[in-house]
Amino acid sequence: MSSRINFEEFCKLLDVKADDYAEEKWLLLNELVALLNKFDLLTLTKIIEAGSPNLELSVQSEEQGLIEPPPLAEPPSPEASNDIAP
Repeated sequence: MSSRINFEEFCKLLDVKADDYAEEKWLLLNELVALLNKFDLLTLTKIIEAGSPNLELSVQSEEQGLIEPPPLAEPPSPEASNDIAP
């Protein structure tokens, strides 16, 4: 069922009717994703950079480790108020 939901989201994203044309493009996208997943991120980055020399990518040319998420924002203090002053 989730595959059908993704197809419907795909159609909405491309603003196309969920017809044979859209289904063909959906299948092609899935094939593309499967093939791209055969490459590691660094290799894909090099391929894209070679084809688009002016494109700035954020992937570094060194081994990637786990990325730490940013710290959570501090909650507002009890003294802070959402009231707007007159």
